[in-house]
Amino acid sequence: MQKANGLDRTLTANERPANILKNYLEQMGYKPEDNITLQGREDNSYLCKFSLFKAAIPRVSPNIEVEVTSFQLVDLRARKLQAVPVFLYAHANKIASLNMSKNPGLNFPADFVQLCGNLRELRLSTCQFSRFPTSIQYLPMLNLLDLSGNDIKQMRHAPLDKLDRLTTLMLRNNRLVDLPDSLARLRSLRVLNVSNNNLPAFPQVVTRILSLEELDISLNRIPSIPDAISALSNIIRLNFMGNALTGNLPNGFGSLAKLEELDVRQNKLQDFGIVSELAGLKLLYTETNMVTRAHMNLSCAVSVSLRSNKLTQCQLTNPARTLVFLDLSRNQLTELPSDTFLNLPMLEQLILDSNHIVTIPQSIGNLKNLKSLSCANNILSLIPIELARLEQLTMLDLHSNNLKMLPPEIWLMPKLAVLNLSSNLLE
Repeated sequence: MQKANGLDRTLTANERPANILKNYLEQMGYKPEDNITLQGREDNSYLCKFSLFKAAIPRVSPNIEVEVTSFQLVDLRARKLQAVPVFLYAHANKIASLNMSKNPGLNFPADFVQLCGNLRELRLSTCQFSRFPTSIQYLPMLNLLDLSGNDIKQMRHAPLDKLDRLTTLMLRNNRLVDLPDSLARLRSLRVLNVSNNNLPAFPQVVTRILSLEELDISLNRIPSIPDAISALSNIIRLNFMGNALTGNLPNGFGSLAKLEELDVRQNKLQDFGIVSELAGLKLLYTETNMVTRAHMNLSCAVSVSLRSNKLTQCQLTNPARTLVFLDLSRNQLTELPSDTFLNLPMLEQLILDSNHIVTIPQSIGNLKNLKSLSCANNILSLIPIELARLEQLTMLDLHSNNLKMLPPEIWLMPKLAVLNLSSNLLE
């Protein structure tokens, strides 16, 4: 019996525990050069555990039928089911939402599926499917399909073209190396999540899903994004976190007029300049890249994080004056332009920690709505008196600097509740 993720199942006759453990280690990020064979000798019970028992039929709660209180919304998660319970067949046509996730080894037969004429949402995550369940093709009314957390490697022959009403497809945490061309036939698909798979390149078929509004392709091995991404004219949210992106974002990004949220954290990008052309961008996450200069016009941005890059220069403009959160911490900034804060009247939280900043611009006094300012672990020797004009400021963190004195006006700030000046040179 295998136990993993809080679930247990009986192995079939042709399954090999060593191969299963090897697959888990690979999913965790181990590579052949890490000598997986030796890793397998260690205590890996945090991933999975194998136990030897006498053969027996898996026990299912005898009250399972009583526990189903609604045949419209059926939730049978983690019930150690190997097959669809017989009593569901009589009510199959009533089911609108079915969740049978966390039932490892589940058999999802076509004869049951063909009775589910009104099924709109189907969740089969963490069932250890190694292939796309072909029986799903008999669900023409399906809107949402969740196959996350399985062991699916390829979907070349998946009959996705039969699911023409599908709007949401969740395939995260599988072992996919490519996506099938049949995805392009899903004319209603709005949400696609293929995060944490083994995709070695950006799947070209994605650029042909013109209805797409949300794409999560994070935690793969994608080295670049094609210019053809410009075809996704309806895209609102894009997540490329944790890939192998290098260089610049493609010019095709400039055509994504509806894009509101972009996440490119944990890559090796060197330039984000093209985001200045994204007039509708509100949320930008760029932590842990290799950008040295950022000159961006963020028309209506609300939250921007440039944390943990290699910035030596930063110039941001926000014509719509909508920016509320700005994080420039863990970079290599020595100074900020004197006019940095002149046109950011809505800013509420500013983080400048762990740079080499010597002084804060006097324009800081223009941030009338600022509530939290952190400029810790820099080399500040003084702070501008204009800081005392921030009447909404409640938290000021200036620890680990070279401050020798403070403007006395600081003590008159009406809402200041937290002040951290530790590890300075105050006299």
